[in-house]
Amino acid sequence: MHKVCLGYANYFNHKYNRSGALFQGRFKASPITQNEYLLYLSAYINANSQIHSIEEAEKWSWSSYAEYLGKSKYDLIKPRIITDQFKTRTDYRRFVNQVTGQSSGLKMVKKYILEQLKKQSHQ
Repeated sequence: MHKVCLGYANYFNHKYNRSGALFQGRFKASPITQNEYLLYLSAYINANSQIHSIEEAEKWSWSSYAEYLGKSKYDLIKPRIITDQFKTRTDYRRFVNQVTGQSSGLKMVKKYILEQLKKQSHQ
Protein backbone atom coordinates (compact mmCIF):
# COMPACT_ATOMS: atom_id res chain seq x y z
CA MET A 1 0.00 0.00 0.00
CA HIS A 2 2.88 2.33 0.83
CA LYS A 3 4.33 1.86 -2.68
CA VAL A 4 0.97 2.58 -4.28
CA CYS A 5 0.50 5.79 -2.27
CA LEU A 6 4.08 6.90 -2.88
CA GLY A 7 3.75 6.20 -6.59
CA TYR A 8 0.53 8.17 -6.80
CA ALA A 9 2.07 11.08 -4.87
CA ASN A 10 5.00 11.15 -7.31
CA TYR A 11 2.65 11.04 -10.30
CA PHE A 12 0.43 13.80 -8.86
CA ASN A 13 3.39 16.01 -7.95
CA HIS A 14 4.90 15.62 -11.41
CA LYS A 15 1.59 16.29 -13.17
CA TYR A 16 0.82 19.45 -11.15
CA ASN A 17 4.41 20.67 -10.80
CA ARG A 18 4.50 20.46 -7.02
CA SER A 19 6.49 18.62 -4.36
CA GLY A 20 6.03 16.94 -1.01
CA ALA A 21 3.30 14.87 0.52
CA LEU A 22 -0.14 15.18 -1.02
CA PHE A 23 -1.61 16.31 2.26
CA GLN A 24 1.21 18.58 3.38
CA GLY A 25 0.45 21.85 5.02
CA ARG A 26 -1.61 22.94 7.95
CA PHE A 27 -5.21 21.84 8.27
CA LYS A 28 -7.28 25.00 8.11
CA ALA A 29 -10.05 25.10 10.67
CA SER A 30 -11.97 28.19 11.66
CA PRO A 31 -13.60 28.78 15.01
CA ILE A 32 -17.34 29.27 14.94
CA THR A 33 -17.83 32.57 16.72
CA GLN A 34 -21.61 32.94 16.54
CA ASN A 35 -24.18 30.51 17.87
CA GLU A 36 -26.45 31.12 14.88
CA TYR A 37 -23.74 29.84 12.53
CA LEU A 38 -23.19 26.81 14.77
CA LEU A 39 -26.85 25.86 14.44
CA TYR A 40 -26.91 26.40 10.68
CA LEU A 41 -23.70 24.41 10.16
CA SER A 42 -25.06 21.60 12.32
CA ALA A 43 -28.21 21.47 10.22
CA TYR A 44 -26.21 21.50 6.99
CA ILE A 45 -23.83 18.78 8.13
CA ASN A 46 -26.55 16.54 9.52
CA ALA A 47 -28.68 16.79 6.38
CA ASN A 48 -25.79 16.72 3.91
CA SER A 49 -26.85 13.40 2.41
CA GLN A 50 -30.34 14.73 1.71
CA ILE A 51 -29.01 17.97 0.26
CA HIS A 52 -26.97 15.98 -2.25
CA SER A 53 -29.79 13.45 -2.85
CA ILE A 54 -27.81 10.49 -1.54
CA GLU A 55 -30.20 9.14 1.03
CA GLU A 56 -32.53 10.25 3.81
CA ALA A 57 -30.15 11.75 6.39
CA GLU A 58 -31.34 9.93 9.49
CA LYS A 59 -31.09 6.55 7.74
CA TRP A 60 -27.67 7.15 6.20
CA SER A 61 -24.97 5.07 7.91
CA TRP A 62 -22.34 7.82 7.73
CA SER A 63 -24.52 10.53 9.26
CA SER A 64 -24.87 11.34 12.95
CA TYR A 65 -28.30 12.86 12.37
CA ALA A 66 -30.11 9.92 14.01
CA GLU A 67 -28.04 10.60 17.13
CA TYR A 68 -29.22 14.22 17.16
CA LEU A 69 -32.81 13.00 16.89
CA GLY A 70 -32.32 10.56 19.79
CA LYS A 71 -32.73 7.45 17.61
CA SER A 72 -29.32 5.96 18.36
CA LYS A 73 -26.71 6.24 21.09
CA TYR A 74 -22.95 6.35 20.62
CA ASP A 75 -20.52 7.60 23.24
CA LEU A 76 -18.45 9.38 20.61
CA ILE A 77 -21.19 11.80 19.56
CA LYS A 78 -22.27 14.56 21.95
CA PRO A 79 -25.17 16.40 20.28
CA ARG A 80 -26.45 18.19 23.41
CA ILE A 81 -24.61 21.45 22.65
CA ILE A 82 -27.01 21.71 19.71
CA THR A 83 -30.13 19.84 20.83
CA ASP A 84 -30.33 21.59 24.21
CA GLN A 85 -31.05 24.81 22.33
CA PHE A 86 -34.38 23.38 21.15
CA LYS A 87 -37.39 22.42 23.27
CA THR A 88 -37.56 18.97 21.70
CA ARG A 89 -35.61 16.93 19.20
CA THR A 90 -38.60 17.24 16.90
CA ASP A 91 -38.05 21.00 16.97
CA TYR A 92 -34.43 20.39 15.92
CA ARG A 93 -35.67 18.19 13.05
CA ARG A 94 -38.01 20.99 11.94
CA PHE A 95 -35.12 23.45 12.07
CA VAL A 96 -32.93 21.17 9.93
CA ASN A 97 -35.74 20.71 7.41
CA GLN A 98 -36.33 24.45 7.34
CA VAL A 99 -32.65 25.27 6.80
CA THR A 100 -32.07 22.64 4.15
CA GLY A 101 -35.40 23.23 2.44
CA GLN A 102 -34.79 26.92 1.94
CA SER A 103 -32.02 28.28 -0.19
CA SER A 104 -31.61 31.20 2.25
CA GLY A 105 -30.39 28.84 4.98
CA LEU A 106 -27.88 27.22 2.66
CA LYS A 107 -26.76 30.64 1.45
CA MET A 108 -26.09 31.62 5.06
CA VAL A 109 -23.88 28.55 5.56
CA LYS A 110 -22.05 29.26 2.30
CA LYS A 111 -21.55 32.92 3.25
CA TYR A 112 -20.09 31.94 6.62
CA ILE A 113 -17.69 29.43 5.07
CA LEU A 114 -16.53 31.96 2.46
CA GLU A 115 -15.97 34.60 5.16
CA GLN A 116 -13.83 32.17 7.13
CA LEU A 117 -11.80 31.22 4.06
CA LYS A 118 -11.13 34.90 3.32
CA LYS A 119 -9.98 35.48 6.89
CA GLN A 120 -7.61 32.49 6.67
CA SER A 121 -6.11 33.67 3.41
CA HIS A 122 -5.20 37.01 5.02
CA GLN A 123 -3.39 35.38 7.96
